[in-house]
Parts: sequence; structure tokens; C-alpha cells
Amino acid sequence: MNSLNFSMILNKLSLSLEGFSPAQFDDVLAGKLKFKVSLVPNRVNQLSINSEIDVVLYIEELKKFPDRSSAEIFLSKLKKNELHALAKKYDLSVDGSIAKDKLVGKLVERAVGLKLRQEAFSQIR
Repeated sequence: MNSLNFSMILNKLSLSLEGFSPAQFDDVLAGKLKFKVSLVPNRVNQLSINSEIDVVLYIEELKKFPDRSSAEIFLSKLKKNELHALAKKYDLSVDGSIAKDKLVGKLVERAVGLKLRQEAFSQIR
């Protein structure tokens, strides 16, 4: 499991724990209660990127890619509407009719291309 997936799972788990009372947390810590995790199908057709937190996690993951091609592979697995959510966070101006591959290219250039250019300029100095 990569760090992004692990972070997203922990985020979803923490959101489900918000409904616990302080007494329930005390009982868990005292060993009176234990957690039981079960997986059930999601009844709502949700995006993989379905919150502002998820967008930030994807952006953080994008920053880790050392080259454009690996970032392209990563982004090409996302749905077009998920890519639009990332583009919005990067303040990219794109319309709904843009082709998915062009949107991926714009995102890669904004995220990874910028980092690579900054690294190249820092080596020149």
C-alpha cells in the first residue's frame, strides 16, 4: 500500500471516529471496548477524490514524483472530474470539453514541470 492510500484510509477512519463520545474513547483506552472494522459497499457513487482533504493528499503525492512520465501514469488513472478538482486547486483554467490527456498534461506541467524547472535553475546558480 502506498503512502497516499494509507493516508486516505486513515482520513476516512478518523472521520468515522468523530461520532464517538468521550466516554467511548475512555472505554477503548481502558480496554473495555475494542474496534471492529468491517467493509461494506458504498451505496453512493462517489469519486475517489471526494473532499478537499483528498485533493490535498493527491497534490502532496504529485510533489513526490521525480519525472513527468511517472506523474502522467499516476494521474491517468483518475477520472476526468477528479482531474478537474485537482486543476481547480492548482488554479488552472480548463473547460469541461478539454480532453483527458491534455488535462493530465497541464496538471503534470504545473505540478512536476515547475519543480523540475526550479531544480534546474538552482543547479545553474
